[in-house]
Amino acid sequence: NIPSAAEKSNCAGLPLELLDSDRRIAEDILKAFLDKKLAGEAHRLTTGQVLQVLAVNVAAHHNDLFKSLLKQMCELSKPKRTNEPGYWTLRQEFWPDAAKTERSE
Repeated sequence: NIPSAAEKSNCAGLPLELLDSDRRIAEDILKAFLDKKLAGEAHRLTTGQVLQVLAVNVAAHHNDLFKSLLKQMCELSKPKRTNEPGYWTLRQEFWPDAAKTERSE
């Protein structure tokens, strides 16, 4: 059962006790990873994309919070070679229901 506050803000799965500014950061992370033009069907961004698209909008005093939320919402795949980028993938519990169904079939 999804709380109505989460349903209205389209952020089911995010902690409801987040402060407004903290919640905005979480919502920005979610929006970026759900943007198919940016993150594709796999809801995946390189570390460089995360820094360019998301981290630039985070105030310095929120950097630790941003990193913490990113780690809670996404999984980092380390590159196999040093010159390849790492990839952050949105955890499946944050995927839209249709995408979850398609991936599990």
